[in-house]
Amino acid sequence: MARALSARRPLAWGVGCAVVSLLVACGEEPMPVPSATYETEHFLIIDFAQLDDPAIQVVQARLEMEFERVSQALPTFTPPAQLLARIVPGNGTPFVTPAESSLTLWGDSLTLDYLPHQLTHLFTRYVRRAFLEEGLAVYVTELLLPDLPTVHPYRGQTPHAWVSLFEDHGSTIPLLTAFGATNLGYNVNGSTFDASSWQIFVEGGSFTRWVVETHGWDAWWELFEVDDLAAALGTDPAELQSLWLAEARGRYPTPLACEEALGTVGVREEFWCARARGESVATRVTRSSPLQDAAPRVRMRE
Repeated sequence: MARALSARRPLAWGVGCAVVSLLVACGEEPMPVPSATYETEHFLIIDFAQLDDPAIQVVQARLEMEFERVSQALPTFTPPAQLLARIVPGNGTPFVTPAESSLTLWGDSLTLDYLPHQLTHLFTRYVRRAFLEEGLAVYVTELLLPDLPTVHPYRGQTPHAWVSLFEDHGSTIPLLTAFGATNLGYNVNGSTFDASSWQIFVEGGSFTRWVVETHGWDAWWELFEVDDLAAALGTDPAELQSLWLAEARGRYPTPLACEEALGTVGVREEFWCARARGESVATRVTRSSPLQDAAPRVRMRE
């Protein structure tokens, strides 16, 4: 559990400026002075959003609880001695900056159910290809929150069920293509790149679950270390793909339709569902060319 709150103490503006550089260009708007900092067993928490004490206590307790749960799920990794958690004003999805062992939360939308995903990235330090890193983070979230299919990227149904839906529509991104993807994108306004990245997140989580359940954790750790599907799993990638997809289809033969699974469908989700169906996208925002499996360049890890 979290320790008692530390005394409130302001920080230099330069720390805040570093935070803003991940969100908007530093200097475009003034950065609020942190209202307080707090220290728990594993986190230094810097509050720029001026949360009240009950909200801070919830954040502290959940950070420590999920830290312990991720530690148990990933005993192979030794996390940094102390992690930095920033709480900034506004709404959004939490994100991490592995190079500085930091997590950023949004004060107006404390989506704490994302913590297993983000903490997984801080435990591994995001040193491997995106398919492995994101696949592991998605799987750890499914493992720790099995009755809560409400967080991205597998909102509405499990990764296996989503992959079964992709197979229904012939839209599955081939294993070697997904495995080789780099620099996955993130665009809350929707794009073909964002949709392909979303699908790679989902497929990575599904494939990780299949490897762990079929070959065991040791085989997955070997894959993480050697970065080679055939060498780690002893099977040709085409055969791995066939076995994995058959398992997903067998487990979830009647997946929910995309819109039904997502519930609320905005512009971003329209791109996702078009990608899931293997369609081109035409929305009120833009008319795209056929969806691509490439990914854009981004500055932060989701």
